[in-house]
Amino acid sequence: MSNWIQTERIRLMPIHAEVLRAVLSGDTKKADKLLAAKGSDSLVDARRLCELRLNQIEANPELDRRLLQAIVLNENDTLVGHIGFHTEPDAQYLLDQGLRGVELGYTVFEPYRRRGIATEAVQLMIGWGQFAFDIDTFVASIAPDNTPSIALVKRLHFKKVGVHIDEEDGPEDIYVLEVSRDSGGAGL
Repeated sequence: MSNWIQTERIRLMPIHAEVLRAVLSGDTKKADKLLAAKGSDSLVDARRLCELRLNQIEANPELDRRLLQAIVLNENDTLVGHIGFHTEPDAQYLLDQGLRGVELGYTVFEPYRRRGIATEAVQLMIGWGQFAFDIDTFVASIAPDNTPSIALVKRLHFKKVGVHIDEEDGPEDIYVLEVSRDSGGAGL
């Protein structure tokens, strides 16, 4: 089994703990080598996310492949963003909001936006979540002024189910997608 999932254009590659440690120590050459892609210096701007995910992985090594994936362009092995699940499925914070499933988040770096890369990456994560982990409910929390992300989740048939106040990010709209097991994510 390969270490990544892919389409013709992009692949998602796990950003393992070792890569996160390299990024956090400033050794982006090592991180690039470990990822087999160039551009891990872009992750330096996501220091808080890298620290958070590393702490989660160290507390529960089983989360290593689920939490953070590099979005890499196949044509030139360039890291163009990241995507992942925030926690394991049915995390307590979701259950407290009356939600089941797993929350996903994504970022595509500025020069690569508006090319459909985020949509492709989200579809891959959903399909992979279904296949590898038997997840059928996906949650996205999005700032109400993040028009591109709202358009993306609506295009993929997520439904707005509520609003909450994130301690760090402020108000967020909550969107949920329930995918039937037999669709394999293909209906997205």
